[in-house]
Amino acid sequence: MDLHFTIIDADAHHLDGPAYKNYLPEQYRARSGPYFPAFGWDIFLNGTTGRKPTNPQEYCKDLDVEKIGDAVAYPSNALAIGLVREFDLAAELAKAYNNWAADFCQESGNRVKYAAVIAPQVVGEAVKEVRRAVNEKGAVAVMMPTYVQSGLDLGQPQFVRFTPRLRNWIYRSAFMLPLKSRSAIRAFTNI
Repeated sequence: MDLHFTIIDADAHHLDGPAYKNYLPEQYRARSGPYFPAFGWDIFLNGTTGRKPTNPQEYCKDLDVEKIGDAVAYPSNALAIGLVREFDLAAELAKAYNNWAADFCQESGNRVKYAAVIAPQVVGEAVKEVRRAVNEKGAVAVMMPTYVQSGLDLGQPQFVRFTPRLRNWIYRSAFMLPLKSRSAIRAFTNI
């Protein structure tokens, strides 16, 4: 039997270093140093991870070589958004990443889809950003880090108004939630 199907890479990554700096409001563009805290490890494994496509055309060439039809790309540097201590900056970084990723995906002919980023430490802005990214920007997933500012946990009271909305949006989005506490697990699963 000859099967024909499209391969989808459901865990691709954008190499999002300084790529979306121009999408930030002017007051944040002149900052020195990185926008996100360091990972503490080399995400490129000492240069052994191969090519690092920086634009949609190169990204699609790599998809073609691997015979991948479409990809859902998650952030790389923005995975650390939950650790940004300046809450106004964290909210703006989420918007900037999502705007940049939406443009990147459109330029790929929509072969690359994206997982939106939210800053969970700014609950009100995160709720708005999920809605905007999914409904207006075409995000197909939402990446919500559960490793946030020291002392914060998704099971805490400030997240109570957020978690029911996330459960309601799950039919429209996927969430990367490595939950680490019983209270956070209960908030998302009612267990």
